[in-house]
Amino acid sequence: MSFENLDLYKYFGINKNTLGGILNFRLHSDNISRNNMLVIAGGAYEFLCFRENKPIANRFYENGYNVFYLDYSCGKGVEYLTALKETVMAISYIREKYNGKLGIIGFSAGGHLVGQVSNDDIDAGFLGERKKYFIKPDAVIYCYPVISARK
Repeated sequence: MSFENLDLYKYFGINKNTLGGILNFRLHSDNISRNNMLVIAGGAYEFLCFRENKPIANRFYENGYNVFYLDYSCGKGVEYLTALKETVMAISYIREKYNGKLGIIGFSAGGHLVGQVSNDDIDAGFLGERKKYFIKPDAVIYCYPVISARK
């Protein structure tokens, strides 16, 4: 089975001025309640490291999880807060649509995003009524995360 994808901006009815915000997912079709895993790749907020998204998601899928990976906005001229906003949208979507616990694994810059959503109070007011959905993950895995932007 292949991955499907969803434009989070379109789903939430938010104007889009970037190429990111695409949530890719692969779900089990056996109607068993499963836990969910969101994978967020690294790439120094300059690019997405493709060895850290789909391959990792596939491994969790093989171990019984419904899996998701986020193609967040990055690169020249993209503000970091855009990627954070897209991460919040991804979590909110998963919480809204799928039962089970939600774990998030993040690599490098993706680990930084995971740290932000799991440890900081994030203003999700841009989601309107949907902000009521719990955006803190149930479990996190940090893989060589960026923990400070100071030089």
